[in-house]
Amino acid sequence: MKEMDSAQQQLDRDGINNIINWDRRLNPSKWQSDSLKYRRIRSRSGSRGGSNRRLGAGNLLFLSDGTFFREIRLGGPYGATSHRTSLPFPTPPVSTDPVFMQLELLAERLVDADYLHSFVAMLDKVLGTIAPHPNAYSEFLSSIVGRPLALVKAAYSLELATQPFTNQSTLINPPSPPSQELETYEFGIHLGDASRIYDSLIAYFIPQQTPSAGNRTDLNSIYTHFMPANPEVPAPNLPQISPANYPTVKPFWQDPMDTLIVGPPEKPNINPQASYATQWNLHLVPVGALGIHLCRSMPTAAAQLPTWTWQAALKRMTAFFHMGPLLSKSDVPDFDYRHALTPTYNLTDDKNMA
Repeated sequence: MKEMDSAQQQLDRDGINNIINWDRRLNPSKWQSDSLKYRRIRSRSGSRGGSNRRLGAGNLLFLSDGTFFREIRLGGPYGATSHRTSLPFPTPPVSTDPVFMQLELLAERLVDADYLHSFVAMLDKVLGTIAPHPNAYSEFLSSIVGRPLALVKAAYSLELATQPFTNQSTLINPPSPPSQELETYEFGIHLGDASRIYDSLIAYFIPQQTPSAGNRTDLNSIYTHFMPANPEVPAPNLPQISPANYPTVKPFWQDPMDTLIVGPPEKPNINPQASYATQWNLHLVPVGALGIHLCRSMPTAAAQLPTWTWQAALKRMTAFFHMGPLLSKSDVPDFDYRHALTPTYNLTDDKNMA
């Protein structure tokens, strides 16, 4: 399905031409942007003055297994609207899963008009520079409505190759140890690169200062290299990645013979490997990242996800199309519960289509 050769337009009641666009899609795993840019329009009475509006610009959020989660669209009295409806599928049950709760918080932030505009403008900027998607993606229905982005969790650590040096002095009266500030140091990590399209990282969130279950990521700021090219697009939540705001990690050395791992001599640990892995994982610094191809910090070797990790979700994703207005010369018939759709519904298997 080809992109529109020219922007379709319709006249609003006040005579303003409104651009009708393709949707974009987000999954904790997937999102698509279109090629049509924002443009400044005359504000209408009672609306946000000088705001940028696009009809038909929507964002669909899906769970990692491809289940529809939420739709958030540009427009409405406050600049952005959120739709919880899951029609034609049944309403999903309320979940207390921390991952589900974190995605819910992101959806609530995207309802803010300025936040959503800056988010969409960032995607518009990056989608003009990224590499083509793999050929296998064209086999899925979702390929005709958007390009997928992945909202993932990543963690980084800096491990020393050997045990840190210690004072080996044998003097009877050794000098006083240095201050704690001199022995404690940390390094900034430069994530992503605007000039390397295969580096894939679009943006990232940093952890909360005081994390809690379901709220471990600071969603107020989206750190990115891809700042909107249009200065009229509000971007209050897009700090540009720079040395001043790099995520920092402290180097560590996990002694494999520590008593927390091997246990005391009188009661040795029967599974030191698991204890070592637990202590090692405590040093990881989690970062919420928005990647589009893959995320790697070392450009010396390519790393690729197995195809089944993303194909399983794409097979379950439902492609949504906004159409209308649809006019009927007669009353709309009542809903027939015999034709209720399930998440595993397949149109090609339906022999009772009217």
